[in-house]
Order: sequence, then structure tokens, then C-alpha cells
Amino acid sequence: MNNVQYFTVENMFQIMLNESRLLRQNNRSADGKEFWQPYKHLFKSIETKSEWELTCSDSEKLSHDQQEVMKLEEYITLGNGDVQIREMNHFKIQTVRLPLNDSASFVKIMQLALNIGQYIGSGGHVTHWMSIDKYISRENIDKINIELNGGTYDEQLYKFLLLVDS
Repeated sequence: MNNVQYFTVENMFQIMLNESRLLRQNNRSADGKEFWQPYKHLFKSIETKSEWELTCSDSEKLSHDQQEVMKLEEYITLGNGDVQIREMNHFKIQTVRLPLNDSASFVKIMQLALNIGQYIGSGGHVTHWMSIDKYISRENIDKINIELNGGTYDEQLYKFLLLVDS
């Protein structure tokens, strides 16, 4: 299979963000985890090499806003002992936590887009760090784009288009 088209991590990030935003705009109680599973499975097979602009050892470099996000309550315990997630906080926390705690795999980059999209689709407002170029350097973006379009991942990229169109 030859390259379906020229893919960029930026375009795929934006598509994932838009798809998850629409998911939440159209159904506030949509199951984002279920929505994510086929994408996650597909993206796990794309093994690109990258590094975050911010690593776990750089947590002191978080902006004041990002530090405040990490103080948000993510789960609440009800009087009957049930634990509920505060989804808006969870989505926003993930936009800061993922680069701090996980390696910059392709699946994690796309998971950031998923969380940003769900946050926006649920009524949240974009903050200054919620764009791919704040997470990954231009040099690393270019490296990923070369890997994506080298022919190795044509099947996965084609399946991504099919998932988005379904």
C-alpha cells in the first residue's frame, strides 16, 4: 500500500481533538474511554520516537496555571462510598499530567488531543499550553512526520481515516 496521503502529527492531533470535541458536544455523557479504544489500539502500533518539551523532572517549570490545574479535584467520594470522576477536571489534569508521567509515544500524543477535545467539547476553554507545539518541539514534530510517511505505517494511517469517517 503506498502512502494514502501525506500525514502530519499536527493534522492527526487536530483530527483527534476535533473528533473528541464533537463526541462531547453531541453527547455530554458519551463514553470517551470506549470512543478512545479503537484509536488507542491503532496508535499503539505506531512507534515514533519523540520527547516532550516538558519532562517529569521539569515539573517545577510548570506555569502557574498548570500548577493550579494539578491541584484540581479529580475524583469525589460520595456519602455512600461511591467514587465519581469530575470529568472536566480530569480532562484538564490529563493535559498537564500525561507529559509529566508518560513517555512521548505516539499514542500519548494522541491521548493529549483526545483529552483536550473532550475538555473543549464539554464547555472548557483552551488554555495557552493546549496545542501540540507546546508539548513537542518542531524538531521532534518533523521527525515524527518523517517516520509517519516512510511507508511503515500506511495501513495504520488508512485505518485511522476509516475510523474518523465511521
